[in-house]
Amino acid sequence: MLLRTLGEARLEGAASDLAGRRKDLALLAYLARKSPRAVSRAELADLLWEDRDAARARQSLRQALLELKRVVGEGLVAAADQARLEPDAVDLDVREFEAAIAAGRLDDAVSWWQGDFLAGLEETAGESLRVWLEVEREVLRRSLGFALDRLTAEASGRGEWDRALEWAERWTRFLPDDDRGHIRLIETLRLAGRASEARVRYTNFEARLRSDLEREPSAELKALGLRIERELSRAQDSHRPGSAALFTPDLVGRSAPLAELAAGWDAARAGNVTVVVVEGETGIGKTRLVEEFVRQTEASGAAVVISLSAGAAGAEDSLASALLTRLGSAPGLGGASPATLAAIAARVPGVRERFPGAAFEVAPVGLDSAAAEALSVVSEERPVLLFLDDVERADGVTLASIATITRSAAGRVLIVLAVGENDSSGSVPAGLAAGSRPRRLKLPPLTATEVEALVASMLVLPAAERHTLATRLHEEAGGNPLYTIELAAALVDEGVLAVGQRGAWTLGHPERWSVPLSGSLRTMIERRTGRLSDEARIVAETVARLGPVAGETAVRAATNLSGDRFDAGRDELMARRLLRAAPPPGGGYQFHHQLVRRAILEEAARRERDLTVGRAPGDAPRRRTRLAVGVAGGLLAVALGFLAIRHLILPSPAGPPDRRQVLITAPDMTSGSSADDSVTAKLFVTALEQALSSRTPPPSLVQGTLVRMRRTDTLAVPDKATAREVAARAGVRMLLIPTVGRSRGRLRVGYRLENPANGETFGGSEQETQGDAQVPSTVERVAESAEREVSSAVTLVPRPDPLPAVTTTSLEALRLYASGERLTNLGEPAHTMLLRAVAIDTAFASAEALLAYLYWFAYDQRAAERHASAAIRALAGLPPGESLKARLDVANALEDWPTAIDCARALIERNPKASNPWQTLGQLLYFDRQFAAAIEAYDSARVRMSGGSEVPLLINRATVVARVGRLEEAVKEYEQAFAADPAILRHPYVNHEYGAVLARLGRVAEARAAYGARLAGTPEERAAAFRSMALLEANGGRFARASELLDDAVTGSTATGDTLGAAVGLLLRAAVGMTRGDTAAPLSDLAAVERYAAATPLPYEVVAHAVKLLARAGATPRAASLLARLQSQTTAVSDPARARLLIARGEVLLAAGETLEGRGAIEQALALDPTTDAKESAAFAAAAAGSPAQAAQRYDSLAADRGIDWDGHVVIELGNYLAARAWDSAGRPDRARLRYQKFLADWSAEPFDSTLPAVEDARRRLSRP
Repeated sequence: MLLRTLGEARLEGAASDLAGRRKDLALLAYLARKSPRAVSRAELADLLWEDRDAARARQSLRQALLELKRVVGEGLVAAADQARLEPDAVDLDVREFEAAIAAGRLDDAVSWWQGDFLAGLEETAGESLRVWLEVEREVLRRSLGFALDRLTAEASGRGEWDRALEWAERWTRFLPDDDRGHIRLIETLRLAGRASEARVRYTNFEARLRSDLEREPSAELKALGLRIERELSRAQDSHRPGSAALFTPDLVGRSAPLAELAAGWDAARAGNVTVVVVEGETGIGKTRLVEEFVRQTEASGAAVVISLSAGAAGAEDSLASALLTRLGSAPGLGGASPATLAAIAARVPGVRERFPGAAFEVAPVGLDSAAAEALSVVSEERPVLLFLDDVERADGVTLASIATITRSAAGRVLIVLAVGENDSSGSVPAGLAAGSRPRRLKLPPLTATEVEALVASMLVLPAAERHTLATRLHEEAGGNPLYTIELAAALVDEGVLAVGQRGAWTLGHPERWSVPLSGSLRTMIERRTGRLSDEARIVAETVARLGPVAGETAVRAATNLSGDRFDAGRDELMARRLLRAAPPPGGGYQFHHQLVRRAILEEAARRERDLTVGRAPGDAPRRRTRLAVGVAGGLLAVALGFLAIRHLILPSPAGPPDRRQVLITAPDMTSGSSADDSVTAKLFVTALEQALSSRTPPPSLVQGTLVRMRRTDTLAVPDKATAREVAARAGVRMLLIPTVGRSRGRLRVGYRLENPANGETFGGSEQETQGDAQVPSTVERVAESAEREVSSAVTLVPRPDPLPAVTTTSLEALRLYASGERLTNLGEPAHTMLLRAVAIDTAFASAEALLAYLYWFAYDQRAAERHASAAIRALAGLPPGESLKARLDVANALEDWPTAIDCARALIERNPKASNPWQTLGQLLYFDRQFAAAIEAYDSARVRMSGGSEVPLLINRATVVARVGRLEEAVKEYEQAFAADPAILRHPYVNHEYGAVLARLGRVAEARAAYGARLAGTPEERAAAFRSMALLEANGGRFARASELLDDAVTGSTATGDTLGAAVGLLLRAAVGMTRGDTAAPLSDLAAVERYAAATPLPYEVVAHAVKLLARAGATPRAASLLARLQSQTTAVSDPARARLLIARGEVLLAAGETLEGRGAIEQALALDPTTDAKESAAFAAAAAGSPAQAAQRYDSLAADRGIDWDGHVVIELGNYLAARAWDSAGRPDRARLRYQKFLADWSAEPFDSTLPAVEDARRRLSRP
């Protein structure tokens, strides 16, 4: 049977199709949409018959269910208090529609659409049913709009205009009130060369909006109308002879980013300081986008708009000064403090005349603080939009100024930062890490269709020629707007685009296109490629030389790189969006932009010419260095502290960079030299070391590098092969090889300069002595010559980054480790690189330790244990600092907190005045449940802080003090952190813990408001917010509301591919369902958790609690199976981990009837880690073992602090009820009655889930005589 709901409802394929029975069909559709979850009869009656009294509504429901049962059969399960429909009872067109969209079969999805969901049913529906219908319809309409948008865009991209118009027409027919469909139809008509028809469609839709829908056209629609009018005007003008100028291009493909900026502006105008970071590669249109938004904002009036270039700041106070100068005449400035007005008056003389009564003689505040306050007070009068461009070019002082201003400003302020590519590990410069948590807006390249729209705005061409031109430009420029515009202009200059005899634009033959790169394009591309590593540069040049598409085998062979170095270079190019995999069937590699390939070829040819004639091609920009991340640098929550700990002790390269220019090798004794000449060689080496003392690495660096190479002779001057590896590890530019030999009996002394990366010789000198008496002077002259040549040769060889200072005998393994560590710091998967490294060097302790840490962080404890064991075996002989770092990684991976704490204390001994090691110690003590000691460690860290943000320290300390019951102090510290950085309130973990503390203080409304602040974030953040809100509602007895919120949480996490979030949401929903007396739906949710656990490692806490719920629900075999999986994957070393495992084991034993063994396991868990979860299981076990008095006492303990547990153990919220049941069993009805009364009184202040089985049972028992 097929239930059709998209359009008028009908049931096909049944003996009775229920024709005309709208309510019955609506009931069937509602159950089908909720399947496999059960729905209470009360909910169904209220939904469909709310206009009737309760008795008549229930009667109507019974009759409808009987009718459906007759038609559907066993697929409809109708119990006394609920009903549900099996998933396979009927086929549902909506399910087919959604499945087709999810599978990418968009045309199939559209074919299912015959109208709105349950069309016409709203005519007889009550309010509840109408609300449900509208929600369902809106979701389905959005899905349909998505499908039609994609289908229209794909057809347009292929130049299939008729097909594109067909999809767009359907869009406007199916969704007549959706502006996007009309805009797409009008735009497609324009691109198809039918501008006159597009104008007619635009005029008709604009009139309908104003008359029928009573609203103004959107800004995007208005812009499209203006564009059509301009094109029609140009079409007339373009036929005038001699018209050869390109029109200024329109801003295309940026409707969504403009909408994001508008959303940020709305948030700012509502009183929330908002920071939006607009990111993208050079030429992608960041400035153009924001300038258009600024123009629209200025046109709307009633706003203060300021645009500045952060990259132009040079002097220390130039950015703040420029901002204060612009704010000097702004309305509302009079509300600033005298100190701020004094700071502004020092730069804007007119301020004194404007505010004659102000006290300007006070000491002015700092410029950054003055700028932040001025923004805040001005925003009270009018909202402020501050646009800072070129942030990636700002110096450190300017970045610090931006961070301070964004953190300190308040009120109706929107700060937009345009950030291009820079040398840091991310798009946002590191100096902003301490500022407000921004919204990130990364601009994508234009699609082929959008490039065609861009071309259409620049010149008028016949549709076919325009499509050909746009397709070629998209291939060449990869969707980069600036590259596209520059290429189009170059094509005009070259005559490929020309004006014909009638004055109209014409396109030459595409095969004749050979456009030289303009200077501006070449500069932009060289800025991107100049930061590449040696491996990436070699791979890029090789791919470029082999053609537009290069096969992988050919590229690997031509680079002459080892497999690992090739992979590292290729991965870097792909990460930077320079290279991509070529499409099948050919495969291989190609550049994202063919322009990049041409620029790389031209640069390689120019460099080869320069080297041939002996002229330096210029000093290549220094490669990006890895940025170590410490706790005080941005990891804000204890729950995320694991990742911070290991970065605190990453070694920094020893020695200043200018002492890594040249490394002197052992002398090369050429043919003819005698044994006596070795004395001269030593004299020569000594003279070279003295002459180049400021350019050679310090001996300690060379010796330390040799130690980490496991070389035994670390004091001798290294031979050339060894020196090459030392140079690669330590980051030395060049080698100097002294040469000593004889020719015709005369001593010759000289040297060669080599590039250690490729062995290329690029300099040298040699002199001949006339006799032994001249040897010292000759040696001195040659040494001086070497110093001069090294000084000038540094521009020939790019300065390489030093590799990590860790011990391994293999340079290849070290390079892989460096790549893996860099990926780890970027938050990217690094396992593959590190596994290759340990395969090459099986005694590579640091790589094994990092692998152990990464597998633990990914919840794969067995893999973490394997690599931790390998690291421990290889620790012997490591330098102390490296050994400490590896031991800390291993201790984290094994959750061996005592050892990790010892490492932290050793770290403090090495640097007792630093704050970061004390913060690390505080986190580790927290993990080990030593809360008082953790607080002391955080206090020691605070005393030692010398600059930087206190926010992470405040957050971590607040979390710990809350654990020891100092709730008011915790709230104070949280709010102190929020005052310093308001964006931290939206951090998922911080926000959740803050709300939990508020709830424990009885400030539930504030907790609810805090959680609601996260709903404006990303889909993942919204899902997490729903989980927090659900726990809060359960804490207040509103389990039905909690279940609804968890529905939203699970849907959001599933849609975004957040496996862990989905598993946690399902687990919480199962717990809530079981507390409400249901088992069928919770078992279904737990089955999904089991599938997740089988497919990917989950935290042992999640799996252990799933075991507990399965055992409580009576699914003992499933609980035992999941427990076996948990035991096979978990290496329970820490007390909390062992306790979780013991609880899960005890619950399975209890469910299997082995009461004594089960209770014993749980009591062990309680002794190891007395959490509320352990207490609840211990009480449950005591009751199962026939010790109701002991069970009652433990439930009393839980009830005394109801709501302390925020890990999702929802049953704990029933503490007083459970205690009452236990006292009943213990024969103490007096105590039981008090607990029942307390249980009901706890939730009487607010509406709660009055149908909760526990509530009904408590009332029934209290009503007994």
